[in-house]
Amino acid sequence: MEEIFRKSSCEICGSANLNEFASIGHRKIAACRKCGFVFSNEFNPLKVSEAYNAGPGPVKMSGLEKDARIRAELIKTLARCRELSINHKLLDVGAGTGEFIAALHAIYPALEIYSIQKTKSAQELIRDRIAPGALIGTDTDSLEHINKQFDIITMLQTLEHLNSPLKTLRTLYELLKPGGVLFITVPNINSYQVMLRGIDNNYCFSNETHLQFYSRKSLEAMLLKAGFKRKKRIIPGRCGNATGIGMAIQFALRILCISNELRYIAFK
Repeated sequence: MEEIFRKSSCEICGSANLNEFASIGHRKIAACRKCGFVFSNEFNPLKVSEAYNAGPGPVKMSGLEKDARIRAELIKTLARCRELSINHKLLDVGAGTGEFIAALHAIYPALEIYSIQKTKSAQELIRDRIAPGALIGTDTDSLEHINKQFDIITMLQTLEHLNSPLKTLRTLYELLKPGGVLFITVPNINSYQVMLRGIDNNYCFSNETHLQFYSRKSLEAMLLKAGFKRKKRIIPGRCGNATGIGMAIQFALRILCISNELRYIAFK
């Protein structure tokens, strides 16, 4: 008999007053009636694991991993918020194929880079691209056993996949040095594409590995509850392929907080 995970209360406010409004594959989706946070209150962990490892190649690549311009924009954003210099330690949680940290390592070779990654094929790629010792954990449970502290932690398109995101954010807060920063990105549940396509939007709802669905309000509330008293929403000026009027529209969507992605820097 397959295991089914069930969650009876909201991770942000603790309320058990939930409105279960959708069933997508193995997941049921609910919204907290008190604070509005949307999450999967019932899912099959085996199906999530199978979806992680599915795809035509050994590793399914995300837009971040495929598009060098997106990586370059994220690195510039990070560099503006925190000096990336010698003796600084960076931890990337959910490192994917390692494309982001490989690009970071190429620009800032003196930066000590470590990573957490779940899939075995991606783990091998990270060891090859950075260093054998760069991989220091295979899942977020590994975080509790890390005996280092970091100047920077990056978590790009990862928090939405976690079953216990608040617990993970609290652990990351403790792993940061005083004055350290967390750079985080998540899909935006209030994006224009979700407005148009609803639960059929693959970037947010229909990706069966997504268990949490963040709005600006819910992400800020979770960061605050995890201990991050100061945070800043990042609005990129240019990222991706858009030019001319397309770029202007893209920027307007970000200003209005209805673009596909939310980006935040949180400070310890």
